[in-house]
Amino acid sequence: EFIHNENTVTFTGEGTQNITSDGLSFYNLDIANTSETTVYLQDDLNVDGNLTIEEGSALDLNEYNLYVGEDFSNNGTLKLVGIEDVDFTNDTDSGLVEYYGDDSYDYDYLAAGYAYYDVSFTGSGTYILDDSLDVNGDLTIEEDNTLDADEYSINIAGNWDNQGEFVHNENTVTFDSTDNEQYITSGG
Repeated sequence: EFIHNENTVTFTGEGTQNITSDGLSFYNLDIANTSETTVYLQDDLNVDGNLTIEEGSALDLNEYNLYVGEDFSNNGTLKLVGIEDVDFTNDTDSGLVEYYGDDSYDYDYLAAGYAYYDVSFTGSGTYILDDSLDVNGDLTIEEDNTLDADEYSINIAGNWDNQGEFVHNENTVTFDSTDNEQYITSGG
């Protein structure tokens, strides 16, 4: 049995690591891999306190659900397919959220919400918005991926890199940065 006593558990491995919580909760969890490897969930994860992903580190939900009771700080990468149940307030000041689902599921919403810093679609799936999307950094749609705006607008403060397909459905994409140059790459 694991009793967190409101302490922090830190993953600092140099190789792939797995988290099997067996239904038990962490209080604070820090993902701090040292060589840009990934920590993979092996079952649903509950973090009663704070979840932090450090710069250069990655947490892959691996089709499992995630609950964060307090703050989620993403300075690295959160990876998910898009079918997971995710309950947290997304970090919109830093970090990447990467959707890598394939065409075996219907992704008719974005599991991690509609506010991001950087967001990318890297698998081979079609993701359909069911709310307006606000990206404070960059939005990337890689080859073999589709982002369908359905009836919603998109605001983006960073760069737009579309190597896949974007279905606009006559909606508006607003580039809303006032601080720096923005680049639009459309190869799809």
